[in-house]
Amino acid sequence: MTKKDITPKTLEQLLREKAESSYTICSSNECPLRQSCLHWMAREYSPKHPFVVSTINLMNPLMQTDQCPMYSSSKPIRMPLGISKMYYDMPRRIEVALKRNLINHFNRKRYYEYHSGYRPVPQSTSNTSAKPPSNTAGPTPWSSTATRRITCGKF
Repeated sequence: MTKKDITPKTLEQLLREKAESSYTICSSNECPLRQSCLHWMAREYSPKHPFVVSTINLMNPLMQTDQCPMYSSSKPIRMPLGISKMYYDMPRRIEVALKRNLINHFNRKRYYEYHSGYRPVPQSTSNTSAKPPSNTAGPTPWSSTATRRITCGKF
């Protein structure tokens, strides 16, 4: 596998690419978020030759407010270029088990999109801290009295 050639693109190049690939555009001039919304910025770069263009429904009461569900910030996101280097210093048995668990958590297609860097790796939105809930009764996997053995794959 060869390394991908990653070159930074300007905002204009990105908007032009999105507009040509039937990106949904917004034509609202009253929206308070329009100055930093990619949908509003992409309207300038929408192709002039098609008769049909995908647009945002401005009749929806949420659209021209601060809680617009279609808002897409123009602020650049820093994303990892893949997770393939995560396995370099890992023993093979743990690597196989981890890969299997990640494929089960995401699906196979999504895992390989993250692995190769075609899709940004999502930030965790759930609370996955190692603290047990305070209102539980009995031993938990985190307590010292728990006897549950956690393994990764077959040994």
